[in-house]
Amino acid sequence: MNYYVFKNGKQEGPYEERTLRDQLENGVYLETDLAFRDGMSAWRPLAEVLNSSTLPPEPPPIPASPKAVLQVPALPRTSVTLPDPAQLVVVTDIRMPFGSMVIFILKWTLAAIPAMLILGTIVAMAWGFLFALAAGLSSHMR
Repeated sequence: MNYYVFKNGKQEGPYEERTLRDQLENGVYLETDLAFRDGMSAWRPLAEVLNSSTLPPEPPPIPASPKAVLQVPALPRTSVTLPDPAQLVVVTDIRMPFGSMVIFILKWTLAAIPAMLILGTIVAMAWGFLFALAAGLSSHMR
């Protein structure tokens, strides 16, 4: 069965169910992204599409709210042109086990130590230069 996802104004897919579930777990898609599968007559939230085991003969009426479900007919597969990778911005949730997150934070903390030492040395040298300059100026004024 083919699945399609409507994200950022573009239809993406077709995907197999397992592939789409993996992409949802990895944060590529959100549960609220609109999705469509063969046999459906309307786009629905991805979580709803993946969790429904059987399709009703007709979808329920569209809610009259700003978050109404978009009615878009299934389109044939089209190629998606992505923007230049330098301009592409992707914000996702980071899903990792607690222990892995602690190790990740510790590694970044340890990696920051040399940078702090370098910055501390530069600041100390700048203050030393300013004090030497002030001492030199005050000795010339006497």
